[in-house]
Amino acid sequence: MCPNNCLSCNSSSSCNSCANGFYGLDCSSQCPSNCVSCISASICLTCNHGYTGTACNICKLGYTQSSSSPVTCIQCPNICSACISATVCSSCQLGYQNILGSVTNCRSCINGFYSFGNPVWCLKCPDRCLSCTSATSCNTCQTGL
Repeated sequence: MCPNNCLSCNSSSSCNSCANGFYGLDCSSQCPSNCVSCISASICLTCNHGYTGTACNICKLGYTQSSSSPVTCIQCPNICSACISATVCSSCQLGYQNILGSVTNCRSCINGFYSFGNPVWCLKCPDRCLSCTSATSCNTCQTGL
């Protein structure tokens, strides 16, 4: 019979593979928090969603650390390419401009993009169009057109 948390074993004390979250010869050691699978206390093979790094202790791009305890990685608003909190972008997705004082400060669409949907997405205007209100309605054309 295999030890607890052992998926397959050679003997009652030696495992070939461990269940997610465990490692070691007998699969009795628990992986660090935010590791789905690991080979040691400091080397993770797979991280939980939103985490990265050898020990899954860094927030991935598009995530930021929560201000609550315990600290977790929370996803940035979808209009941010990076953020400093759950509501403040440090950089905006393509098509948005950073508006200081706004709740999520990436709000208005830049020239060449138009607002669409709720939540608002900035979609690219048709080719040769400087400003538009939809994919088929150009307000201002490029010079010479």
